[in-house]
Formats: sequence, C-alpha cells, structure tokens
Amino acid sequence: MGLYSIKDFESGGILNEEYVPKSKDLKRAEEILDKIRSPYLLKDTSGITGIVKINAERFRSLSRNLCNSKDWKELENCLERQFGFEVFTVNILRESTINAYTMPVAADITKFASFDDVLEPSGLKYKKSANISGISFVSEGLLFNSAFTSGQVLSIILHEIGHNFSHMGISFLTYYKTGIGLYHITTLMLSLFDITDRRLVGQDGNELDAVDKLYEIFQYLMYGTNYGKKLTAKVKRSKEYKDYNTMYDAILAAKAIKKDVTYIPQSFKMLKEFINIIFSNPILEMYKNALRQQFKNLENNMGTIAKNQAFNYLSFMDESFADKFVAMNGYGVEFVGAVKILEAESLNYGITGLADKIPLVGHVLALDHIIANFFGTILSGEPHPTATSRVKTQISILEEELKNPDLTPKTRKIIERDLRDIKRETERIDELLSKKIKVTNSAFRYYVLLFNKLITAIQPDGDIREFLMRGVNSNATIMKKLKISGSDFTRSIPRPDKILGSLKRDLIKM
Repeated sequence: MGLYSIKDFESGGILNEEYVPKSKDLKRAEEILDKIRSPYLLKDTSGITGIVKINAERFRSLSRNLCNSKDWKELENCLERQFGFEVFTVNILRESTINAYTMPVAADITKFASFDDVLEPSGLKYKKSANISGISFVSEGLLFNSAFTSGQVLSIILHEIGHNFSHMGISFLTYYKTGIGLYHITTLMLSLFDITDRRLVGQDGNELDAVDKLYEIFQYLMYGTNYGKKLTAKVKRSKEYKDYNTMYDAILAAKAIKKDVTYIPQSFKMLKEFINIIFSNPILEMYKNALRQQFKNLENNMGTIAKNQAFNYLSFMDESFADKFVAMNGYGVEFVGAVKILEAESLNYGITGLADKIPLVGHVLALDHIIANFFGTILSGEPHPTATSRVKTQISILEEELKNPDLTPKTRKIIERDLRDIKRETERIDELLSKKIKVTNSAFRYYVLLFNKLITAIQPDGDIREFLMRGVNSNATIMKKLKISGSDFTRSIPRPDKILGSLKRDLIKM
C-alpha cells in the first residue's frame, strides 16, 4: 500500500495507488543520509577496538553539531512530507551498540487512544489536519557502521516509523501502547513518593535513583507526547537554542563515553574469568549443571513465563507490522539485507567480537550464549521476529498486494520486480556472510547463527508467531483496516476520550 502512482511519484504527487517504488522524498532522504554518514563511516566496529573507534567518531560528530546540521534537517523534512507528520525528528542515540527506536504516537497518554479520521486515503500517511508528530533515534553503532548501506539504515528508520502506524492497521495495539505508556509514567511518578516499588531498573539493569527517575519522566514527556515532540523539534531547530542543544548532546555523549570506558576493563575481566572457567572445570559437567539450573528456573516461573509471552506476543504483532510497513514503502530489498547484517553485526560487539577471534574461547562462549539466550527468550520473551521470518514477511506482504485486481500493469510489474530483488538480495547476503563467517575465523558467530538457522527452519514462516498471527491479523486484514482507517469510516468502538468527554458534559448538566 504505497502512496504514489507510477505516473506521479517522481514529482511527489499523492494519489490512491496501492503500491509504488521509492518515492521522491524517500530517495532524497537516502541521498542525504549517505552524505551525512560518509565522513564518519568505520570499516570495522568489532570487538573492543570497534568501541574505541566509535567513540572517536562520537567526538567528531559532537564537535560538528551533526544532529543539528542543514542536511539533517532536510532528512527530517523529507520524512515529514512522506508520512504527513507535522514534525518528525531523527536523533542520534549516543550508544556504541547497533540500535534504533521510536516513541510511537499511540503511546501518548494525552491523546487517550483517540485516532479517528487521521489518515490519508492511502492508509500510510497522516492528514495534516491531524497534527501528528513523530520522533526516532538511531545509534552511532548503526549510523557509523559501513557494513550497512545508507539505504539499509533508512529501511531501519522506516521500520521505526512503521511503529507509528501499527495501531492503525491493528486496532487493539492502540490501547496496548497507550496502556504501556500510562503504566510507565505512573510507576515512575509513584515510585518517587514510595507509593510503589522504588527499585526500578533501567535498560542497563542498574537501579534508578531519584535523579534517573526524574530524567526518565522528562524524557517521556518530551519524546512520548505529541506536544513534547513538537517542542523537541522547535528547540532542536531553533538557532536561539543552539547552545542548549550542544550542551545537552555533550552531556549525553559524556554519559555514553563513561559507559564505554567502564565496559572495556569489565569486558576484559569477564573474558579472563571465562577462560579460567574453561580450563579449570570439566566443560561437559559445567554445562550439565547450567542446563539443570535453567530447567529448574523455568519450572519455578511458569506464571511469569505465561505473562511475559502474552505481552511479548502483542509487541511481536507491532514489530511484524513495522516490518511490513517497510515493504509497503518500497524498501523491502534494503530491509532484508539490513536484518541479515544486523543479526551478524550485533554478535560482533565488545567482548563477543573479541572472543569471536580466539580459538576454543569462541566455541565455548557460543554454547554459553545459545543456552542463555534460548532459555532467556522462553522466560522473558522476545518481541522481535527472527531474521528469516522478517525476510518472509517482506515477501508475503508484497504477494498479498499482487492479489489486488485494481493494480495497473506497470505497478504489478514493479511489485514482481521487487519480489525477485528481495529473493536475490537474500541469497546474496547469505552467500556473503557464509564466506565471511566461518568456524575457522569466527567460531562464536558461526555457531550462534547456525543455531538460529536451525531454530527458524523448524518453525512455520521462520517464526511460529507469524504463522499464528495469520488467524488474527492476516496481511489482507491489516491492509483492509488501513484502507478503512484512511476513509471517512468512523470506528464504532467507543474511545476513552469520548467517554470522558461525555461524562464531563453530564457532570456539567448536573
């Protein structure tokens, strides 16, 4: 479900055509992104040396105020025009790992889950009258990594933008995301006054103190609400606040540097301890005990497992839609390459990237990683689809589009071409990685990726959750819902904001 016709997409015209190739604005965004990345690209970001290299580029990008440059603003403007956002900002996430995320529009508790009549007829663009704003973050570990082309980086950004439309294609995600946002901000606020559990932890697993909690609340209000996103864009783009922006970015960069500087000696210590374990204990006995403990842990946490898996399945649907959103906007070829490379590159960071090159250590660490990750996924859940499933998702949504009898012959040919290119790109990347990652030179990655292939091979669609999703939210259902949402159709489900409005009117009458 694209936005542009074959006839007019080059000039940026908007029609109600079902699918198109890359639009003028997205092609321009890719060009700008390539220009932005070129001075900072690193050929090798693996291991500890990779962290040092990224920190060097962090200093350079900070000194040049990269995120507030003219090119960066043009990148944001392209995405605003493409998707109808009142404002949309892309921000550098000061982080050495490969990462990207967004604060989806449906998580805004100030809107009370109300999204009636906000889409253009295509279903993939907000009306200007809706005044919807968006925000996303891209880490330095991704932005400066030459393993990814600029088209692939843009496809990841498009995936994050897709999270800002998923609630329109899968209705109940509206309430889920709003609920998560409400729970998050309420828990943080109550914890400040000892009304609820004070022992909240951040993404790094460390307990949050009062200052951290206040910062989290500030971030949510700035990045998680429509008003906050507008204010963020205004502050970011205003010359009046240039010094403030530089100072704030410097603080974030300093925190990232501190984290990396702390991690480096810790990683060497961990590696030393791991090597000592290898040579001081019978390996088979060690892993027998580890497996026994993991099974015991699962047995004692069945209730937690059920709860985590249920919530993560909702998040999985969100991720699956965001993947499909990329293909809908003509970047399926780039995305399949991105997810394949991301899977391999993520295993090449820090201590694992270092161990990858050490004989025997890489083998044993791979087994340790497989066991921990496998049981951790069962216990805590994993919202993201497998890499294999994400490739198949790109294909399936385009195949669904081909069933549309109203497609023009030219549009049909382009979709068929994209399908061929996606399959060819998948084969090319697989061949490239198989030549690069071998048991003789990258034991850790080789065995982890091999295990991932085996796990996906035995699952329908490469991920059983995608198979199960067909019964609830098939591709046809999602696309139909987007079309309905983009029409004059008004949803019959009562919205919380409408209920509150009705109650308010009744109280006034009383």
